[in-house]
Amino acid sequence: MSFNKTFLLIILQGLHSMTVSQTWTFPKQIDALIGSCVVIPCSFTRARSSMSDDVVWYLYRKTSYPEVFNSRGNSETISAYRGRTSLVSAETMSCTLRINYVRSEDEAYYYPGIDTRSNAYREHRKTVRLLLREKPHDPVIQWSGEMIEGQPITITCKVEHTCQSNAPTIGWNKGGQHGNTNKSNFTGGGWTSVSELIYTPSSNDHNTQIVCSAVHHNGKISQSSTTLDIKSVEIYSNTLIFVVTGIIVLILFALVGCIYWRYGKCQEFLSYMRNCTKTSHSPDALYADLQKENISPEYDRLKPKVQDYLQVKETKIDELPKYENV
Repeated sequence: MSFNKTFLLIILQGLHSMTVSQTWTFPKQIDALIGSCVVIPCSFTRARSSMSDDVVWYLYRKTSYPEVFNSRGNSETISAYRGRTSLVSAETMSCTLRINYVRSEDEAYYYPGIDTRSNAYREHRKTVRLLLREKPHDPVIQWSGEMIEGQPITITCKVEHTCQSNAPTIGWNKGGQHGNTNKSNFTGGGWTSVSELIYTPSSNDHNTQIVCSAVHHNGKISQSSTTLDIKSVEIYSNTLIFVVTGIIVLILFALVGCIYWRYGKCQEFLSYMRNCTKTSHSPDALYADLQKENISPEYDRLKPKVQDYLQVKETKIDELPKYENV
């Protein structure tokens, strides 16, 4: 009995491996600029090495399988896409599709496959949505830190576009050394290129505009600008000195406050002693009648400091004359 179960399991696994074909990886949606080109990144893995490397892209329809690209030939490709579609890479396991001269009617759902029986929609219910744009995204200009006269700084301009194989040409209105340019990476729903400018600020450029422009594959231009706030070396140095001086003054105030708090009781005691009632057996005699209980617990510590200023006569409480109410 156990043998029959094992044999049946082997047969089922064999049938499953024959029916399971490829898996495809591609985005759920991607932007496309009208009049330009769009590149849809795609890769696949095969369940068996003997499977075909052919790639077919389909336009999604509920009851039919219209082809927009077929690596075996374009005889079955619908006329609206014929001559406008191609694979970007000749590498194995790549199904990346390029559509040239994007039109408004190209906004639709697409999916790759081998044939009508083995494709991303039939086996995995996966499609990519093409979203059309009439205008390109505005570039984004960024840098970190303050601009100080004479100190080089790296400024970046990030441009979102739709076509990796024809990335936009990025330019600046300021002079400087150009760093890495036109690195196209796919992020979210589109491609991104970045241009770096190593710029040395000058006081002559203060409050002027720095502009980054991008010329796209269809000839459309997008640009962004921002105002430069350049600190002169003299102003920056004076500001730094002012800040450091302020910090030092605050520290000194804190130290004086601590000292005043620490010796405050001593100062109060000396003030009390100077204002003490003067009594004497003779007109020039000066003495103070002190009682420990009425001064403070620090009497013994403070007494030597006071003796330099006052003639102190210590009188015990029990030796004081007794007074009666009149």
